[in-house]
Amino acid sequence: MRVRPGLIALGKVVRARGVRGEVKILSYLDSSWDLRAVEGIYLRRGEGSPRYLRLEQVKGKGPVLFLKFHGIDSREAVESLLGAEVCIPREEAPSLPPDTYYHYDIIGLEVVDRDGRNWGRVVDVFPTPANDVYVVEKEGREWLLPATREVIKEVDLEGNCLRVHLLEGLVEAEEV
Repeated sequence: MRVRPGLIALGKVVRARGVRGEVKILSYLDSSWDLRAVEGIYLRRGEGSPRYLRLEQVKGKGPVLFLKFHGIDSREAVESLLGAEVCIPREEAPSLPPDTYYHYDIIGLEVVDRDGRNWGRVVDVFPTPANDVYVVEKEGREWLLPATREVIKEVDLEGNCLRVHLLEGLVEAEEV
């Protein structure tokens, strides 16, 4: 399987914690993966260059983590980090079980039905309790695609393609 180069987002810095430079992040990670396995992370804000910070400490599990970075020692220093995405290089991300993908790998794939018709490109992913929902955009219009086994027939990372079976009423040809 191909691994796209670049940074993969793990979470977002949401607030300072205490006065010694810790930050609270809301994690996008499954709680089974331990962020302590990486030496440092990148903080990315918008299109600017990411900033590398070495990790000193990681506390918590699941969706809320508390991080302490080397050289960030005050609440004031944390203020500049608020809102940044916490990222690692994609090649350092842990392997996933078969037929499981990082959102990073899905975004950008072309959506093609069994007849070869292109329905657009995945531009975002929304996790929901039941299943993820892919936001597909074509010619300035967006529509939602449920990421279920009934709809998603193949994820072809090599071919940059998501092969789908569009259920009746899911999307109308004249809408996209």
